Amino acid sequence: MSNSAVRLRSVNVHSMSVAPVTKSLSFEESVTNLSAEISVAIDDQVSCVNSSVIPLRRSSLFDKILSDLQESEQPVIFFHALSNNAYKLYKNHKECEELLALLFLFDWSCKLDVAEAFGRLLVSLTSASAGFIEPCFQLLLQNLLPAEEDDDDEGDEIDSQISSGKPQNTDATHNLNEDALAKSKAIHKTIQRILRNAPL
Repeated sequence: MSNSAVRLRSVNVHSMSVAPVTKSLSFEESVTNLSAEISVAIDDQVSCVNSSVIPLRRSSLFDKILSDLQESEQPVIFFHALSNNAYKLYKNHKECEELLALLFLFDWSCKLDVAEAFGRLLVSLTSASAGFIEPCFQLLLQNLLPAEEDDDDEGDEIDSQISSGKPQNTDATHNLNEDALAKSKAIHKTIQRILRNAPL
């Protein structure tokens, strides 16, 4: 998996085809273009689902957005563009439930800029509607707390090294601790911003 790819728990994410970033477009222009494409895709999805003739589960434009999000190598741009459409996602949350469900699978074990952009998206969603507060906090807390099996495995490995007299790999442990600390800081920052914008 590419280091810059978004890490979703059960989703493979690699290459982005919607609004590819070219050298001639600035970050802001790329976000603006993708925001417009997402907005059109949401409108198309709403008309497809609510069509009186043959209601469809998903429009082709919306399907493309879902696919491109899963394969994105520019997740920062994607998350900023989705943030710009937070109110539209709230207003049409029933029609966009697959996209929202996909977002709530996000794993914070990623680069800091990606985590910060995703945090911005969560803040935008909770600002658009208090109904997003609970799922956002569930996601944040799930990623903040280590899985019980991870704790057990790490403890067993350290116990095994101590009892066998083998030296512990301090470099690997140090890197793991730095990654966990960065992830924890990004999550805490997002929680603080959500509470500031949408106090409970």
